[in-house]
Amino acid sequence: MLHILPSMKDPHLALTKFLKAIHTDIHNIDSQLFADYLFCLNSFLSEGNPRKEDIIRVNKSEFQTLLMVQLFKNLITRMNKGNIRIVTIKRVVETTVRLAAQDLKKTNYIENSDDIEVLFEFCRLLSCRPDDLPESLNIIYPTLSLTRLYFDPREEDSIKFHQIGWIYEALDYIPHSVRAQADEGYFYSAVMDILYTILCFRGGLDTKPPVTSLQILLFAWITVEEPSYRDASLIFTFMTSASQKAWFEDEDVHIIMQDLKVWHLLSQMAMRWPDFFALKYIRIGQNLVDIPSWHSLFQQELFAWITIFCMAPNLWMYETLALEFISVLRGAWQIQDQDWSQLTRQHQNPRTLASELLSQIWESFNLAATTSMNNLQELAKSSIWAAMAPSLLNPLTEDELASSNIALGTTILHVSDKVLQMAALNGGLKKLAMVLRDLGKKIQTAPVPAVKCGDPQAAQGPYWEHVWHNFQNRFKALEPGQGVCIM
Repeated sequence: MLHILPSMKDPHLALTKFLKAIHTDIHNIDSQLFADYLFCLNSFLSEGNPRKEDIIRVNKSEFQTLLMVQLFKNLITRMNKGNIRIVTIKRVVETTVRLAAQDLKKTNYIENSDDIEVLFEFCRLLSCRPDDLPESLNIIYPTLSLTRLYFDPREEDSIKFHQIGWIYEALDYIPHSVRAQADEGYFYSAVMDILYTILCFRGGLDTKPPVTSLQILLFAWITVEEPSYRDASLIFTFMTSASQKAWFEDEDVHIIMQDLKVWHLLSQMAMRWPDFFALKYIRIGQNLVDIPSWHSLFQQELFAWITIFCMAPNLWMYETLALEFISVLRGAWQIQDQDWSQLTRQHQNPRTLASELLSQIWESFNLAATTSMNNLQELAKSSIWAAMAPSLLNPLTEDELASSNIALGTTILHVSDKVLQMAALNGGLKKLAMVLRDLGKKIQTAPVPAVKCGDPQAAQGPYWEHVWHNFQNRFKALEPGQGVCIM
């Protein structure tokens, strides 16, 4: 059917019957069939007649993206003239998106940013149809999903289309969409499609989005347990935009991020893909560490900071990572200049740098102010990582590693002695002192991890994970409700 152009006199009736037949009869599609579909749609919507040589061309798949752009040009023309109904637009867009998603072997992509602006202009016009709201806004979401399917903006691309108010209008409406309320996955996908669109506008991030729009973006990120790599890349690109620092000085933004635990999400994604996001993660921290209200969020992710820094195997980024890592630690953990110069003069390696910082934190740890084991667990976990986990980044000699571990373990033993002295007032602290004593000894005598760059097979990863799980269970046994209280 797709190879034969209908010759019915009523184009609207022909288009309606055509879309109905497509919906009923076509469930699997390839690039050639999809191109035929687009060609037929354009023949219905265009004011002119298709050329004979185009009609008789059997395989039109190489013109698929051209036909896609032309489809939205024709829709724009009809919308401007007011001779197409919103229900028809919706059916055209939804059918096209459904079929495009089935064409998994697509080889044609929109490379010209001027062409993608056609889709954005179509969305803008939809937002300007007050009589068709909210239906017109619901059409924007599937349209934007096509931009993620067919357009991959390069760094040198610069979308010239500056009227972007419709993006935030569409974003703000998503939580009110009936489909989004019923389908969490649809809500997340629609928000990520809009985020992708925002990032297409290189100049669109110069000003802070409305707080309500930003809140919807941030909320969507935490609705999925594990974002895909592509979505994580979008999130980090958004967060590392040069203009973002000014946004996050806003107290409302800080409160939203803290309530939604967005920083924890960034930590998890950076630990999952350290090769790609370690530098961006630390750079976000460097941009925000000058804002005092953010320090508490950094401190809650101490293990993430140490892990992400030590896991990144890209040696070419070592110097940049080290400088920015030092900057964040210095600001977030309030290390004094005199202490820091002494700390970094002889310890430029990430493992020993982390060990020295952990020693300082252990020494200053205020047990009297601790009401749960959470902080102690994170500190213990970070210490085990710094001492035992493999690091392929600028590795030390075995003697240097052993010396670093002995120093950290000794500090923890001193803390266990202090806790034991306090046990005279609280019998429960004796058990805690024993756990800390065993932890200090374990770190002092930890086997040296793989130190040869590029030799992950020799790593002691399973060993340190086993050690951590053992101590994690022991700390949990000390939680209130288990018969032991800290204070």
